Amino acid sequence: MQLTCLNETLSVGLSRVGRATFPRASALPILGHVLLDATPGALTLAASNLEWHVVQQIPAEVTDPGRVTVPAAAFAEWVKMLPGGLTSELTLDATSLTLSVACEPVKASFRGLDATEFPLLPEPDADSVEVEATALRAALTRVAFAASEDAARPVLMAVLAHFAGQTLTLAAADGYRLSEAHVPLTAPVAAPFDVLIPAPVLAEVQRLLGREGTVTLTVTDLRDRIALHFDATTVVSQVVAGTYPNYKAVIPTSTATEATLERAAVLHACQRARIFARDVGGMVRLHLDDTGLAVTAESTTGGEGSTVIPLVSQQGPALDIAFQVDFLIQALAALDTSLVGLRFNSARQPGVIGLTNADTFVHAVMPMDGGRQ
Repeated sequence: MQLTCLNETLSVGLSRVGRATFPRASALPILGHVLLDATPGALTLAASNLEWHVVQQIPAEVTDPGRVTVPAAAFAEWVKMLPGGLTSELTLDATSLTLSVACEPVKASFRGLDATEFPLLPEPDADSVEVEATALRAALTRVAFAASEDAARPVLMAVLAHFAGQTLTLAAADGYRLSEAHVPLTAPVAAPFDVLIPAPVLAEVQRLLGREGTVTLTVTDLRDRIALHFDATTVVSQVVAGTYPNYKAVIPTSTATEATLERAAVLHACQRARIFARDVGGMVRLHLDDTGLAVTAESTTGGEGSTVIPLVSQQGPALDIAFQVDFLIQALAALDTSLVGLRFNSARQPGVIGLTNADTFVHAVMPMDGGRQ
């Protein structure tokens, strides 16, 4: 294998695949490696942790095709520190599986492993659907953070992807909050189906997605793997087995009190209140009436803080309710809208955060009772 490519291009490609590596897998050292596959006109980079993988193609002048894996962390760190605006020549000694990297006067060599041992999941070979990258990126930003991190509940560590008609519905919940967002498909699916996608995989897709183009999603007929293709990137993941709970039962179907406010103002009020909420389980109290929304937190030792936010609109009776402040901050920060809608029924029922001009997103948060979530 012999090729030449731009240092910056190679560094960016390595950063896009790098987080799929599993460097602590002592039983399988190759999981801490990145695959380099040189073919005419391109270098394909890939990283895998057995459960999911990322493949990235970058342009390269390839004079001798070949494949090898090299230690991902060290290789990426070295390439990142190479001089900008220049190219490097990569040459593989096929006998010793040593990859040399030369960008005069800088040189290095990396001991590789046989690429035939590199584990990549087979890509689904089935019908595909497409979504706009901008819409999917926004939906993932608004949903993936709400998935559980409790390994004892693997189903809730996934994001539900429900395909029906010409809509992809994404939902995530952890028992205290849930997010749901809708994304239009460019064409309808033949029949509805669900898959549970690991939340870390979708968080990575969210990081990698640009703001233009489309994303192609392909799911196996057995519904056990999903592939997402966008730009020169492919992410393939196993799906989580199981049935997602009926999260819609948590979303209130009616509203007693609702208000529209400036999203940034509510977010900043919660961030300030968090200073005093830290030693009381993160609890903040919201008081909503026709004069505004008061966000208050009282520390047992350090004082208290309060912000009153003016209303854009409001209807319904006054209400007092308490929430875990981090849940409010994460939900509000996931939106990029100027306004936000808040809906409540009582101090003991979930509060709802939503968009004011569309029904494509809803976030429900369970209230705190007596300072405990």
